[in-house]
Amino acid sequence: MTRRGMCGLLLLAVSFSGELRADDETAPVAVSPAQEVALGARVRAAFLESHPLSADGNLAVRVDELGRRLARFSDRPELGYRFLVVQGGELQASSIPGGTVCLTEGLTRLYTDDDELAFAIGHELAHLT
Repeated sequence: MTRRGMCGLLLLAVSFSGELRADDETAPVAVSPAQEVALGARVRAAFLESHPLSADGNLAVRVDELGRRLARFSDRPELGYRFLVVQGGELQASSIPGGTVCLTEGLTRLYTDDDELAFAIGHELAHLT
């Protein structure tokens, strides 16, 4: 996801809260870890309404196991991470505040090697940290 897309996702998260406001879109918005998790849960729910979870359990397990191994070494290992695979052939990955990483089936299937898939997941983890 592009930086602009991530900023839009964060602004969407902020708009869900109804509490945080920034007059200037470029001004950073500080949120507590608890606020981040609460906002992330709402954004994740909205995201999953338009991006259904994959029915491929093997992909889901592969991404979840690899993501959890990587998250232990992130700058925020205590964050309650979720690693999800969503339907779609596009080559897309998204990170949602609060610790959710979503990859499309297309992106996940592109990487037959776990090292390659780890790179994509690690990139999204960097957004979250």
